[in-house]
Amino acid sequence: MPAMKRFLLTTLLLLTISPAFAQVKQLYGETRLGYGAAIAGGKYDGAFSADFVNVILEGNIGPNITYYWRQRFNKPFYKQGIPLNATDHIWLRWDINERWALQGGKIPVVVGGYEFDDAPIDLYYWGVFADRFPDVYALGGNVIFKINPENTLTAQVTQSPLGFGYSNLFHTALFWTGRFAPWWHTIWSVNWMDDPEHNGFLMTGLGNRFTAGNFATELDLMYRSSTKVQVLPANYSAILKLEYKLPVVSVFAKGSLDYNKGDVYDVLVPENSCTYIMGGGVEFFPLKNNDLRFHAVAWWDSRVRNRANITFGLTYRLRVVK
Repeated sequence: MPAMKRFLLTTLLLLTISPAFAQVKQLYGETRLGYGAAIAGGKYDGAFSADFVNVILEGNIGPNITYYWRQRFNKPFYKQGIPLNATDHIWLRWDINERWALQGGKIPVVVGGYEFDDAPIDLYYWGVFADRFPDVYALGGNVIFKINPENTLTAQVTQSPLGFGYSNLFHTALFWTGRFAPWWHTIWSVNWMDDPEHNGFLMTGLGNRFTAGNFATELDLMYRSSTKVQVLPANYSAILKLEYKLPVVSVFAKGSLDYNKGDVYDVLVPENSCTYIMGGGVEFFPLKNNDLRFHAVAWWDSRVRNRANITFGLTYRLRVVK
């Protein structure tokens, strides 16, 4: 508790004095509150909860250096082997020129796919691969090359999320964010990450977002393998999300398939499994922005037979600097 108190006092001090030494672009708190329940075998199990309580600080230190900090307050501040456990982002970015930039600190691990890339506060359920991922943030850095205003290529090196608490275990990725056309946007990546058994986990992720007016489709495809095998087995994930969005209402449906044939090492998807998760929901934005959002969502997870999940609640942001 004393360590947490010191951290909270330090946070408040930084938030108080930061405008004095840096240009603050935005500073706000955000939270998602609600009621969630699981219904299975005639039994009903529900409770109220605060899923997220975050503080976000973003700004500039000089004309070419930007910073970003997102801190959680409903997550343990310390966890064995995970650096800065309750800190999602804390990084600096130096834009060297119009094409090249360097970024370092605790950053998001990028795996090609829109579900994996979205902020957790904006997701209500995940596919098995993302749900079992130890942590989607790690200490490391990015070398960023802007091919043109709409396409960016990034090389990433971080501590391996499969090996927090161990030495000499790393994750590397090469990913492209951009578009083929105004209606087709992409997050594509090739990843390699090590684990304590040195199995050499390989991934290829192809995230695609197609838009047509108010309608959008996200299709994420992922293939996984290991340097331990001599063949290319069928081990993959696919996620499809359909969304129709108006200024105050958004309706969506999302389903995922995670498959592991069993002849390849996969620390995240169980062997000889084929798992489906499907559901959907509605979101209401009374202020016509993201500062206030109500949601009602339901989904079914094949990992637990005949179980349905529901959640109702709201998300709001309290902006200090905007």
